[in-house]
Amino acid sequence: MTSVGRWEVWIAVVFWAVVFAAMVAARLRARPTTAHGSAGAGQTARPQSKASTATGALP
Repeated sequence: MTSVGRWEVWIAVVFWAVVFAAMVAARLRARPTTAHGSAGAGQTARPQSKASTATGALP
């Protein structure tokens, strides 16, 4: 039984490492490119509207 458990641990470690590497690779590929670099990761830059800040404007 202990020899089977040892193999299961090594298989789990290898599987975890493969998944972790795939996650890192996907994260690096998904980086957004912005002209000014002002948007955070995964966010797109939204233009500011002056109409929404005017007095009496609806939200």
